[in-house]
Amino acid sequence: MNLEKSINILKKLRVKKSVFWDTTDGWQNIFSKRSSKTEDLLNFLSPRANSATGIGIQHQSNIESQNSFELLAKITLRSCPNIISFLDKVKSENLFGEECFKYKDSFYMSRSTLMNANSCYLILDQMEKRKKLNKLQGEFHKEILEIGSGFGELARQLIKFGGAKNCHFHLVDLPQNLFFAELYLGQIFGSNSISKSIFNVVEKFQNNTSGCKFSFYLPSELEDYFIQNIDFAINTYSLQEMLPATVKAYVNYIEKNLKSDGLFFSINAPKKWNIKKYSDYNFHTLKCLNSINYRFLNPAGLGATTPIFNVFTIRNSKDKVLDIDDISNMDKIGTLQDLGMGIFLEKISGDMLSITDPNKIIRRYLNLKKEDLKNNIDLLFQIALDNEEFFSNIKLLKEFARSPFFHYFSDVLIFRLDMNLRLSGEIKMYYKFLSHYYGLQKRPHKFIVHLIRKILVKFRAINIFSFN
Repeated sequence: MNLEKSINILKKLRVKKSVFWDTTDGWQNIFSKRSSKTEDLLNFLSPRANSATGIGIQHQSNIESQNSFELLAKITLRSCPNIISFLDKVKSENLFGEECFKYKDSFYMSRSTLMNANSCYLILDQMEKRKKLNKLQGEFHKEILEIGSGFGELARQLIKFGGAKNCHFHLVDLPQNLFFAELYLGQIFGSNSISKSIFNVVEKFQNNTSGCKFSFYLPSELEDYFIQNIDFAINTYSLQEMLPATVKAYVNYIEKNLKSDGLFFSINAPKKWNIKKYSDYNFHTLKCLNSINYRFLNPAGLGATTPIFNVFTIRNSKDKVLDIDDISNMDKIGTLQDLGMGIFLEKISGDMLSITDPNKIIRRYLNLKKEDLKNNIDLLFQIALDNEEFFSNIKLLKEFARSPFFHYFSDVLIFRLDMNLRLSGEIKMYYKFLSHYYGLQKRPHKFIVHLIRKILVKFRAINIFSFN
C-alpha cells in the first residue's frame, strides 16, 4: 500500500450525509478523541495509539489492557463454555501494534481478537445449526455484507478460522475505519484480494490464497451500489449506535437485497443511545429465527447495554404480517432482555426464542397485559412453575439466580429463590453471586437481605418497572 498517498486521501476525505449516515453525539465524541498522527494510524491496534478507539480497541495502559482482556475472557467463557476449543485455534496477526495476552494455560490473543472470536463462533454455530456452514465453506460464490466492519477482524476470522471460501465481502463503514480495514486485510490477504478500494492499494503484500475478495464502501455509496443476492448480512454493535432513521434504512436495504434463504446476524442491544426499543430497528419487517443473550455481564448501572444475538431471515408470503400488538410484544421482549431476563425467556420458550414470532408460552406471558414489569416478572416465574419442574431443575434455578438484574424481582420472588436454593443445597452459590454483584464479599445474610430491600424500594420509587 502506498501509505503516504493513502493517509493523504484519508485526511482529505469527508463522510457524506445520506440516509445511511447521520452524525450521532456518541460517535462525534469518539472521533474527537482519536489521534490522527501518522505513527498512531500505522499502529492503530495498539491501545496506546488511540487512533482506532471505538471499533474493538480501547485506549488503555498495558496493565489496564491486560486486566480488560482477562475480564472479557472470563465473561466469554462463562457465557459460552463451548467456545474454548474454537479459541484454542484462533490466532492474532500481531500487526500494527497489536498486543496479545495469555489467558491462564489456554489461548493467546489480543482483546479485539477475543471479542470478534465470540461473534465469529456464534455466527458459525448458527450457520451449522441451520445447515448453512457448508455453503460458507463451499467453492461456489457467496456475497457477504458487513455493515460497520471496523478494521475487518470478523471477516478475517470467518476466512481463516471459519473456512469461508470464494466469498465477496462488502464492508461498509466510516472513512477512518475503512482505512484500517484496507491496511489490515490488504496486509494479510494481499492487495490483489481488494476488489473495490477507497485508499488506492497498489502494492501486493502476498498472494490471496483464500479466493475471497473485499470491497469497501462509504455509507453514502450504498445509495448507488445495490449489492444484490446477499447470502449473509452481518452487523455487530453498530446499528445500536445509529439514529433510528439510519438503522431503518440499513434494515430496509438488507430486506431488499438478502436472498430468500439468506441470514442476517445482528449483535446489538435492545436499547442504547438513540435506540429505545426493537421497533426502532424496524426488525419487525424481518423474521427472527433465534434470539440469544450474547454475554452474561455484571450490570455497570441502569444505562448499561445488554447485547443480544438475533438471527433473521426474510419474511415470505406465508408469514404473518406483524400488527401493532405483535410489534408491542417484540418491544416487550426487548425490554425484558435488556433487564437481564433473556436467558430465562430462552429457557421457557424451549431454547429457541423469536422476538418477531414468539411461541405460545411467550405470547401467553406477554398478553397478560399487566401494567408494570415487576408483576410481569412474578407472572413469568409462575408460568415457569407451570411448565417446568422448577423445584428440581437446579440448572434453571441457577441461571435464574445468576441474572445480573435479579434485584429487580419482587420481595416474594427473591425469598422464593432463597428458599429453593436452600432446599436444593445451592445457597452458597446464591450468596456468592449476591456478594459478587454488590461487592459485599463475605457479609452477613441479614445485611444482604436488608440491602436488597433498600434497592427494591429505590427502583419502585422511580417507577423503573414501567414499559413506557
